[in-house]
Amino acid sequence: MSEEPSARPPARPRLTRRAFVRVAGTGATAMVLAAGIGTSPARAAPATLSPQEADMILQVARAGAVYPAAFPAFGEEGPAVRRATAARLAARLTELDAPRLELARQGARSLVSAGLLNTGRPRLLAGIARQASATQAAAPELVAVVALAVATVSAHFDPASDAAASVWLNALRNLPAPDSRFSPLTTRRPR
Repeated sequence: MSEEPSARPPARPRLTRRAFVRVAGTGATAMVLAAGIGTSPARAAPATLSPQEADMILQVARAGAVYPAAFPAFGEEGPAVRRATAARLAARLTELDAPRLELARQGARSLVSAGLLNTGRPRLLAGIARQASATQAAAPELVAVVALAVATVSAHFDPASDAAASVWLNALRNLPAPDSRFSPLTTRRPR
């Protein structure tokens, strides 16, 4: 009796779900670790601002925290205006690549050169609105400053994203100019 060869190819070992999850998890972990190491040359530059640039961005953060309405907490402690600190700003700077950091620095210098550093909130907001209204879309430097300011007061936002900054700048361009009688919108009704 001779054995006939099987028409089916030999069975390959099956990849179980458990083995697949292990392999995929290991690969994903390796990719996350590799991305977190900072091998990108754009992120290799030290994230620093001059004292004036940092003060300007923090001033924008404090103004944006209350105008046109108090910034939501998104689960963080205290009012947003108290979260506009140099330590939080420094922490968010590390998330920016070199080109985005340079845009924010240029934007801060532009606001400083416009005489807005250490001015009152109404004058600061009017100056930002003027710069935002100068062209059809706000300058990328101004958007970068506001995005970094927003991310400073809320960990919920990415300092490299233009979304929240663009919304705030568009609102600022379309709202009436704040004056010396400025008060942020609150939930309390006047009596």
